[in-house]
Amino acid sequence: MIQALYAITASLSEGQLLELTNFGNRELDEAGYLRIIELKTAIFFAESCHIGALAAKASDAVCASAREFGLQIGFAYQILDDLLDVTSTLATLARTSRTISSMEK
Repeated sequence: MIQALYAITASLSEGQLLELTNFGNRELDEAGYLRIIELKTAIFFAESCHIGALAAKASDAVCASAREFGLQIGFAYQILDDLLDVTSTLATLARTSRTISSMEK
């Protein structure tokens, strides 16, 4: 589990530095974008799922599957979040926030 926590910390740091380095870079390509979100978000989700599987004493195969599942969910989450940042208006985001808040009650 310590290795997974280290992977989260290291990748978040590297991803943040990469994002800051590319701030305002209109030449950033798809591969560069995907690398940033892999480091900042997807690996966080992947290792979180991996830690859950390790804590449940799952087999190596299940641990690997849990990690891959988290990685793909992390990519999907961050891409959707970035799309909402670009396409949503402040009013739409406020409505979404109120809807999520009401679901939590």
